[in-house]
Amino acid sequence: MKSVILITSHLNNSEKIDVCRKHVNELKKFTNLPIVHASNFYVDESIQQLFDYTVIKKNKKSNRHAIAWDIINIQNTNYKLIKKASDHGFSHVDLMLYGFKICKILNFDYVYHLNYDIELNEEEFKKFINNGSGKNEKFYTYNLINNDIRITTNIFSIKVNDFINAVKPKLEIYRKGLDNGLFGLKSGWLAEEFFEWIFNSYYGYTVEKNYINYDDVIKGDWDEHKFKIEDSTFRFYSDYSNNRILYYNEDKNFRKDSFILINQNNKKLELTRYSDNFFVSKIIYGIYFQEDRLILEIDSDKLSRYICEKI
Repeated sequence: MKSVILITSHLNNSEKIDVCRKHVNELKKFTNLPIVHASNFYVDESIQQLFDYTVIKKNKKSNRHAIAWDIINIQNTNYKLIKKASDHGFSHVDLMLYGFKICKILNFDYVYHLNYDIELNEEEFKKFINNGSGKNEKFYTYNLINNDIRITTNIFSIKVNDFINAVKPKLEIYRKGLDNGLFGLKSGWLAEEFFEWIFNSYYGYTVEKNYINYDDVIKGDWDEHKFKIEDSTFRFYSDYSNNRILYYNEDKNFRKDSFILINQNNKKLELTRYSDNFFVSKIIYGIYFQEDRLILEIDSDKLSRYICEKI
């Protein structure tokens, strides 16, 4: 059988690009196996040159969302700051399936899959490769503390056809966002639990005890509404009931009482202090700059997902 390493990525900021470059350069010191890179975000030529093959596809999303919130007091009134993000787990599983299909077209039979931000030293990488030497499926446990998640999507190895035949018929279930205890999946299931249902519960493939020590470097965050002004961090939330946007000064160190941003149409957005750590502005869509430096983008989609509600 011809084996290959498949790296999947979504390199949409400089930190992720730097992490990918560092990890791939390290892996290439440990192995001569060819490396296929599948991305659902554009990658420039300097990144493409790190791999034997690079393929880029459209980033598909599911109908499911992850939701989190904080309760905060503003001028003696409690508000719920809601963050609603697309379930990016679907995009990852969809990208993996695409990557496996490319590996099949290239006549590879067995894939060692790694997400771009999985960090392995040489000893652990060799364990990973040796574990797949028998060309059987090898899945590993999730390395974060969560009793409901037992399998990771970020590192595993499996025959190409086995992965495609298992995932392809079930992926539409994920895309539609069915969330009603489907086939024993608890309500609110995540990508890893869907993955386990396919390979462990449904097909009976076993999950290995996690004796590979790896680090998932890039941790999930809700950053689309986050921006910086003069080294102070802000997050914005729509307050539709008052036709305004609220801006929370997260590190509570901004001293000015107002500041102005300019959008691509040269319209001004003035943020004025509302309370100790909150600023307000009108709702004006656009891509905003300060002294020619890109600061943030405000659009209807983001405002529909980052919401301030009075309790």
